Parts: sequence; C-alpha cells; structure tokens
Amino acid sequence: VCGVLISNGSVSGFNDPALIMAGDGDTRLLNADGYTRWWNPAEFPLGGTMFNYIDGLLGSPDASADYNSTINAYKYFSDELAPEDDVVSQDQSKRGLFSAGQKNVRHYTIEIGGAGLVFNYAVDASWKMPVGSPPWDVPTDFNPGANRQEAWFADVSETNNTLWNDGVSSGGGLALSFDVYDWFNAEMNNVRVESPGNFSLVENSTPDPGGVGYSTYNIEILNATPAEDSIDILISVESEAVGYGGLLPGEPVTAYFVHTAEVAEDPGGGYILVLEDPVQIIDPIHGDWPQLDDFSPTISESADGSMLVIWYAVNDTNDIVGYYEGGSNWGSKVYAFKSFDSGTMWSEGQGEHYGVGAELIVRDAIKSLPYSTGTRMHCVWPGYPSSTSSTNYVTQLENTDQHSVYWKIKADRQVDAVIRDDLKLVVFSDNGHEINAQVSTGSDWDDPSPFWYPPGETHPDHLVADPGYLSSVRSVARDDEGTLWLVYYTGDDGDENSVVVVSSPDGMIWSTEATFDLDPSLYTEVRNPSIGINGDKKVITYSCKLVSAPGFDSFRHDDDGTGFSSGAQLISSPGEINDIQSILGITSGQELTAFTLKTGPSIRCIYNVGGQQDSVIINDLSREASMPDFIFDEVPGTPDAYMHFVWCERDDAGDNWEVFYRRGYIELQ
Repeated sequence: VCGVLISNGSVSGFNDPALIMAGDGDTRLLNADGYTRWWNPAEFPLGGTMFNYIDGLLGSPDASADYNSTINAYKYFSDELAPEDDVVSQDQSKRGLFSAGQKNVRHYTIEIGGAGLVFNYAVDASWKMPVGSPPWDVPTDFNPGANRQEAWFADVSETNNTLWNDGVSSGGGLALSFDVYDWFNAEMNNVRVESPGNFSLVENSTPDPGGVGYSTYNIEILNATPAEDSIDILISVESEAVGYGGLLPGEPVTAYFVHTAEVAEDPGGGYILVLEDPVQIIDPIHGDWPQLDDFSPTISESADGSMLVIWYAVNDTNDIVGYYEGGSNWGSKVYAFKSFDSGTMWSEGQGEHYGVGAELIVRDAIKSLPYSTGTRMHCVWPGYPSSTSSTNYVTQLENTDQHSVYWKIKADRQVDAVIRDDLKLVVFSDNGHEINAQVSTGSDWDDPSPFWYPPGETHPDHLVADPGYLSSVRSVARDDEGTLWLVYYTGDDGDENSVVVVSSPDGMIWSTEATFDLDPSLYTEVRNPSIGINGDKKVITYSCKLVSAPGFDSFRHDDDGTGFSSGAQLISSPGEINDIQSILGITSGQELTAFTLKTGPSIRCIYNVGGQQDSVIINDLSREASMPDFIFDEVPGTPDAYMHFVWCERDDAGDNWEVFYRRGYIELQ
C-alpha cells in the first residue's frame, strides 16, 4: 500500500516529455519512499474503469487545482514499518503485507509551495484473491499478482563522483550502483537515469548478481555539465509489465526514485587526462596521391619509443599502404609499397602504391601490433594480389632498413595478430565467416611455410564451427601467463547476436570462456568487440544498435581473474557508437582502464584511474572523425605513462580525410 501525494509540478525536460514532477517552489513530499505514475489526474482521468483518479475528500479537488504532475511522491505502508522507518528495513518475507484491520502510520514531511496548501492524495493498493481455501497462510497463499508489478525500493550509492562546477564551467562524471528491490523478478528491470540540463539519459538492463530480493545495476555517467552545487537525478526502474491497466498502452510500469548528487566547486583533487596539441601527420593532398579517402590508421610503438602510424587509403585509382614514423616530433618520412612482386622493399618516394582499385583492400581492417619486438614492427591487413585470389599479408617492418616480408593466408575479411615470445599468432576470418588461427613457433618470421597453403587445400580446424566475425578493432591479446585471448561476435543484422570470448594456451586448442547474448527485443546488431588485458585483469567492450529508437548502447564486461561480469553500460548515444578500443594498465601507481571510441562526430576517451572515471573529447568536433586507434605506453622506471591516439578527420572542404596523432598523460590535480 502506498499513500501518494498529488500536486502540481514544474520539473520537466525528461527523455519522456510526458513526465512532469514537483521540484523547488512546488508543494512536494521531501521524505518520499519513491514516486509513481499511477493515479495522476492528467493520465488517469475519471472514466469507466477502475484505473482512474478520484479526488480525496480532504484535498483540493483537481477541477480547481488542475494537477499536472505525472509522477508523484509516495510513502510506503506495511505492518513492518513504523512512522519513521526506512522502507528497506521491512522484513522481506512478509512481502509488504498490510493486514486487514491493521492501522499503519507513516510520517510525511511536506514542503508548501508558492501556491499554498494545494494538494490531493491517492491510495495505491495491490491485492489478489489467495489460492486454495481458508484458512489461508499469509503471504504464502497469495501469488505474485498480489504484489505491485514494479520495484518497491532502489538503494542508490555513488561509487565515484567527479562532478564539479566552478561558476564558469562544469564537468565530471558519476558512477552509480543501484540495489533494486522487487518482490519478484528483480533481474528483469531496466534502470534509466537522467537529469535535464546536467546530463542525458543513461540506462542499463543487465544487472550484476545482487542479494536476497534485489539485483544490482551499475551505471556510469560521463561528460556531465552540472549547473548547481547539487543535482537531482531521476531514476526510472522499468518493470517487465506494461500498459498501466490499458490507460498508457506500451508504457512499462515504472517505479521512480530521486537521488541528489553533490557537485564540487572545482575539478581539483582527482586524476585528469592532459592532452597535448594534436598533430596532423598525413595530408590528403600529397604529391602524386591526390584526394586520398577512407583512411584506416593504426598505431604502434618501436623499441626506441618512436610512434609509427601505419595506414591504408585510396585515391581515385589506387590502394595505398604506407607508414609515418615520429614521436613528439613527427618527421616527413613517407613510405609505400613499391611492388609486392619484386621483393616487397619499402621505398621512400611518392606515387608508389599497391593494388589496382579501392575494392581490393578491406576498409578499416589494417592492424598493427601495439609494440615492437626488437627493432621490428608488425602489421597485418587483408588484401588481394589479383582479381582472382584473396590473401592476407602479415608484414614485418625493420625500422633500420625498411625491409618487409609477408606471408599469404587464404582470407579476405578481417585479421588480427599477437606475438608471445617465439610464438606468433594470426587470427583471421574468410569469406564463409569462419574464424581461423595460424601459428608460427619459430624464432623468426622468415619461414612463411607455416602460414601458407595452396589454393584449394583445406584449412586446419576452424576456431569456431558456426559463422563468426572478427572485429575491425584489436580483439586478440595475451595475458602474463602467456594465455591467448580472442573476442569475436556471431550473427548478423536480424539474426541472433552474441559476443564470445575464447582462450588458448598455444593458439591451436581454444576454449570458450564467456558468451554474452544480446536481447533481440532491444538490439538488432552488435559491433566490433575489443579486449584489453593487464596481468590477470581483462575487459571486453562492444556496441549494440537499438531496435526501438535510433542510437547505440555500449557495454563492458570485466574479469579480475575469477570470471567475466554480467556487464555494465559503458556509454549510450543517439548516434552511432563504433570502433571501441580497450586498454588496461598502471599509471601513477593506480590502475588505469581506458576506452577510445567513435560516438557521433566525436572521438572520445573514457578513462578510469584509481576508481575515478571521466572522459574527454580527442578530436575537433567541427569536423567528422572516424576510425580511432590508441595504445598505452608505460615508461620504464617512472610513474608516468602516455596514451597515444590516432584517428582520421574529414578536411574543412569535406572532400578528403586527414590523419591526426595526439598524446596524453594522466596527472593528479
């Protein structure tokens, strides 16, 4: 049983424009146990059903007050609750029982607004005939329908708060954990949080394990712009029930709660990512390579600490593969493949290219290994040596003389690679969407025989039996024990979609470690899962296309060595989210988790240092950006570390792409 205080409200601007509630200056309940949409006069008018508002005899009638609030505050009544008790203190085994003939009292603290003592009330009670014959056992003989359909409490805690407003600007983020108490099916809710003017809607329908009677939902709010010294956050816990007795068709029956978060006066006292100025390292108009388009840059680090950006681009007639090398100061050295048929030597110059048309290399598929071994750099990409066959190339670059060798693998979609001591692993997918792995265990890459098989020869055992898809981002890595890890996805648009994590001690025998299935009623497509590893800690990320509305959600699953979590929302966007890259590391003696992704027009880095999370935009928001890559560079012997970002942007004319590099480091304020 709930006693609902109904009043006029002035707070709106929510994602659902129908939601209005009381705020500062309105008559409102200050010690609410929750908020409900049930019985508001605007949406439940007096009519021919039992689901309609009726004026309370002691309140101001709706006819004169014209109540506009569609969510109103309530106090929860049960035999277990004294007037001042917290609602969560009741004995859950009694299921919120309000016994027949029992008098229960709750204390209301009401703030009177500018319109004076103008309010009304409603009593919301849930009941259903018990099963069997009397005498009945209460509450055992009352089936779940005797309780309310929506959650009855949400215990909110802040796991991290970096919100700030210094009077000139504002920023920061907020990590919230919700223990959602529901009499039944606590794991089937969808939790949404929003605060108009302070941050946009974020939601999570995938809980972590909770406790007795509740499930735990975690949400991270990024790039907030809090306008006050504290902000009110509306929490909507949507149940699996819909319709509100037929008066609001299709609307989930929802319990609402409000959490107030404090906002600091300045951003000091925390870790921030300090970004150096971006450097344009590839000009779209370069000598004999006019109007370059469709850049796919990837970044690596050489043994001497230099950064190498290896890239693929096309102009009107040619595919071009080359690299720039630099560091804090980028040089003008440009290389392209002069010929694949005459020894694959890298030559300095302009006008050289590989390929005979833009269709011959898979866009956004080139990858480089994050770090070198000795003086060598390694990159892989799918390409075609001719119009009649398809081949992957595993390319080894010598920093000293630009020498290159390659291996042929029958594949034409995506490819990734990793080196572990003397083990070299290449994972790739072919045109039949079968994921395969090839391994070389020699001390060098000079013998291509382990990677080559003639056309028509059957490939060794596939890594997965069913169709699988490799990412266009980094999706293979190794841990400190030498175990190899791979994340890939299955299904296609309209099919069942899953993200699958597998591991192998040797690259030959693979075991499934986790599978994350997407709810087809919520998501129609999964994109580009990635993996980050540091020690025994791992993180998986991916994005999903929404079914019911434009936009994407993204998720992360963490493993501290005991198994992957069920997942938490990373970021939500009304536009596209793609190309999420993940890293784990140590900086300033603190654990670092960072993600770089494309969302709408921006390249964004979301980072968490020592439990404090924030995010920053990497690119120029006035220009379209795409295809981010980044690596984390731990500087030996120092507490410092750098993040290195590379991405492409359309030029101001909107005709061509340019490639940019930017370096950042974590600093304690």
